[in-house]
Amino acid sequence: MVDEKSRQFLDWVLSEKAPKAVKSGLRNLDDFPNVEQAARKVLGRRCDEALAACRVILYLEERRKSDPGPSKSKAAHFVPIRKFMEAFFARHPGYAWHRPLLDYYLTRTGLSEERIYAPPTGTTKGLGVLTGWFLAIKDRLAGKGHGTPAAMPGAKTDVILGKTDRKGQGSGVRVADRTTERGGCELIHVSGGRFHMGSPNGEVGRQDNEWPVHEVYVKSFYLCRYPVTNEEYARFLKDSGVRKPEQWGDPQFNRSRQPVVGVNWEEARRFAKWAGGRLPSEAEWEYACRAGKKTAFASGDSEPHLARVGWYKGNSDGKLHDVGEKEPNAFGLYDMHGNVWEWCEDDWHGNYESAPTDGSAWIEGARGGVRVARGGSYLNPPGVCRSAFRFRGVAVGRNKVLGFRIAMALIGT
Repeated sequence: MVDEKSRQFLDWVLSEKAPKAVKSGLRNLDDFPNVEQAARKVLGRRCDEALAACRVILYLEERRKSDPGPSKSKAAHFVPIRKFMEAFFARHPGYAWHRPLLDYYLTRTGLSEERIYAPPTGTTKGLGVLTGWFLAIKDRLAGKGHGTPAAMPGAKTDVILGKTDRKGQGSGVRVADRTTERGGCELIHVSGGRFHMGSPNGEVGRQDNEWPVHEVYVKSFYLCRYPVTNEEYARFLKDSGVRKPEQWGDPQFNRSRQPVVGVNWEEARRFAKWAGGRLPSEAEWEYACRAGKKTAFASGDSEPHLARVGWYKGNSDGKLHDVGEKEPNAFGLYDMHGNVWEWCEDDWHGNYESAPTDGSAWIEGARGGVRVARGGSYLNPPGVCRSAFRFRGVAVGRNKVLGFRIAMALIGT
């Protein structure tokens, strides 16, 4: 998963502050020691991820400058850059661990919908070049080829899909994303850290239950890339005997890639356990939603920022949308703002007085009937979709705006 140092290194490489030798080294590999020296100084043994991502980003920038604009005959074959990259990762899943840093770059620069030419031959132009660039970085870091620097000790260049190789908090060892064996839910590794939970004074839409702002330490964990979908929930129904959501009788809510709605807290919890996970704590949810940001939304403070990452009252047309249609946050998580509310494990409390500071769920000894839900929905105004906004949900309640996503602890934590 992308950490703050990797993002800062990427920002620096692509800024005007980076020496020309660094950019030329990435483009041509003729001055690569300058690049590796800079990366190792900042990132240590984790630099191979950032170097390969930077090289691909420079490639995309060059493509956008050099490719001709769409003519009448070719206009239909220009696709958004994000779609272009998704095609690459689909063909080369072994490089999928680069996706979070590339997603961060596309989100930061607003290039997701910038269009790039992909001819209609069934093979997207440039994918072979991208593969070559990834391999070139990989070989250089392994010490292969003419004029290469010495091999970087212990550098990891292969991802182990579906398996964690973490040795402990802060070890610097990369953890792969994974997919649950049951349900097929994609899980993103969220690197742990400290953050300030709650909303600061002056934030537009701030509620009394969002205080006091307090520092929380969250351990690394896995979280679903998307809210659980109808397709994934249907697999659970075959095994569990849980009632089918009544909303499935309405075509507005029964598409396979829509978030499942009409699920109460206990049913969501049962799905999570069946899939090998659990519901996220409220602290984990907010930490993952913010993705290192202190703004009202992970994408900024204003309504246009929200519109980039979420479906809400102002842009949803009053309809539930398929997952993954908006931009992800810097962790690679989609639909954290809007579309559907998401159940958390915690009991409801009217504020954060005496709240845990270790990222765990806040649970009373004798649990009442009210739980926490987060994120807002496609029917809510912007202020309700803020990272800090909290909803008081009756545990047995079901409705057309309430869904969930699952979390999972890392092995050995």
